[in-house]
Amino acid sequence: MGQGGFTLIEILVVLLVVAVLIGYISLTPISDCRACRNEIQRLKMTMELVRDEAVLRYRPLALRIYPDHYLVEISREDAADLADLADLARTIPRGCRVFFPDGVDSVEVTFIAAGIATPLALEFVCKDEAVATMAISAGGAIKLGPDEAL
Repeated sequence: MGQGGFTLIEILVVLLVVAVLIGYISLTPISDCRACRNEIQRLKMTMELVRDEAVLRYRPLALRIYPDHYLVEISREDAADLADLADLARTIPRGCRVFFPDGVDSVEVTFIAAGIATPLALEFVCKDEAVATMAISAGGAIKLGPDEAL
């Protein structure tokens, strides 16, 4: 009489199918709009870090945003002290566009030692659909809209 159960071959086939599915799911690239939302969150956190560093180091720091990337601007005399901030340069994902006020080609957000910032409003668009807005107040508050969670 045969016993109930699975053969070794059947178990290996099932494991192979599961492994292929996991590999496919994990290697599927995230969508352009999801990458855009992730980068907007990262930009907000970078701005908060630059603001906090300006207060802690008691010196003005600036973040420059271009259509395809952003970076912390560091003067040559501050390069040794602020080398860790230079690593915050990031590329804005393909398919994500940033709209600047007044049609300029880049903007600079400067945070001074008191945490006060250059007021600014940005709009992010992915595939002709507004993804988020970002507002930086003169008091240094950074808000994302329409909702903070994205």
